[in-house]
Amino acid sequence: MSAHEQVEKIRAAVAEELGCCRTMFDAVGLTWSQPELVVWNQSEDQYTAELKVEFSEDGDLVDIFEFFVCRDGVLTATEHEVRAWIRENAPDVVQRRQSGG
Repeated sequence: MSAHEQVEKIRAAVAEELGCCRTMFDAVGLTWSQPELVVWNQSEDQYTAELKVEFSEDGDLVDIFEFFVCRDGVLTATEHEVRAWIRENAPDVVQRRQSGG
């Protein structure tokens, strides 16, 4: 499987994990973008890409998740690691919104 194909699997996992957090985000009025793949280098041996998710409240950008998932053709994160990172950091986004930050 190519690096790009592996990154696409991770992107799907990110979207699924965010969906699992929907109730938590809805409680504070947050919406989020589908994970955007930002490719910095497309050549297979140097493939470098990050995923970006933007969080909004009433149309205003309030937070961003950004993380590299591949550098120079080598994955820097697994599906499991990215899912765990989202589960760990999603409550922080919600807490900041609850405290007005």
